[in-house]
Amino acid sequence: MHNLKLIIICMVGLALLNSSCKNHKTNEWVLLVDQTDTSIPKPTIHSLQPKLELDKNKWNGIKVKKVVISNVKYGEEKILEIPSKKAFYSNEFERKKEIEQFILNLDTMMQVKEEEDYKQSIIFPIIVREANILSKSTLQGKKRLIIYSDLIENTNLISFRKLPFSSNENDMDLWSKLENHYDCTLLEDLKSIEISIVYRTKDFNHSQRFSKIAEIYKQKFEEKGAKVNITSTI
Repeated sequence: MHNLKLIIICMVGLALLNSSCKNHKTNEWVLLVDQTDTSIPKPTIHSLQPKLELDKNKWNGIKVKKVVISNVKYGEEKILEIPSKKAFYSNEFERKKEIEQFILNLDTMMQVKEEEDYKQSIIFPIIVREANILSKSTLQGKKRLIIYSDLIENTNLISFRKLPFSSNENDMDLWSKLENHYDCTLLEDLKSIEISIVYRTKDFNHSQRFSKIAEIYKQKFEEKGAKVNITSTI
């Protein structure tokens, strides 16, 4: 009987040790922030912090990349990361301090510079590029692409600003125009990522225009296997 108790205690101890030594995942978030219009929602620490789930599992890692959408194909990029750790080899108090500092740094990173009056908006190639990069990431965790934009492409050669919401132009023709104009396409497999398109429309006509374009993006992303939702907040 004594030996049986000893065996049970050892098995429980080994289970706890294994649990504390397991490799924790690193979740990856990519935030695309459109700064061409002051009415476009911007990410805030208050909206993001609960979603990051750092309180739920403090040993998980998190990588956040912020990319600015403006009038260029390669906007400003910032990356902030806190690595995953094994509980058995780590100090819980030190981990709490690391997380607190990460949240402070993330709050700073989310601060938006004063918007400029951009005459052009280059959106499509940034979305496609970042979706492709995220899908190929080798990090073992959730992958989220959050797009804060009205999706209204506007350059000298292609513009959706005057696109009538009742346009009879085939939706896929619009997508093909974007692909040909920027010479970029989505990868075939985007099953590993979840995509959110965040925007609050100004008025009815603007809402109809945004909805038309957002549905095209949603359809193309879902064809590649991604999970997509369109929302006014995150």
